[in-house]
Amino acid sequence: LQRNGIEGEKDPKNTGIWYKGKKFGAIGLNANRWMTSHGFSLNVCPDMSYFENIVPCGIIGKGVGCMHDHNSAININKVRSEIIEVFSEEFSLEMKPKPEDHLKNIESVDMDGLKKIL
Repeated sequence: LQRNGIEGEKDPKNTGIWYKGKKFGAIGLNANRWMTSHGFSLNVCPDMSYFENIVPCGIIGKGVGCMHDHNSAININKVRSEIIEVFSEEFSLEMKPKPEDHLKNIESVDMDGLKKIL
């Protein structure tokens, strides 16, 4: 967030990435049958209408936000590169994005088609 002019903050009662009382991202951890999975999400520029009928992460009274609402120059490909760079620095790893022919441009996801599947 900070690299894009957004000063993130912590919520003392809830996990996640917060800014001005709105949740911008989440972390997750699951352990099931001796297997673990983990991940995180960051709301860069989603269609925020998808959050209107849910209580994200079960947190009542808190909203959901996205980076694009606070900096219209943000795009998913720029943030993806920044995440790779920050993770590499923070965890002393050498991370590289997959070649573009292996990645679909996330901005081209058909959300209407995705809604039909879900």
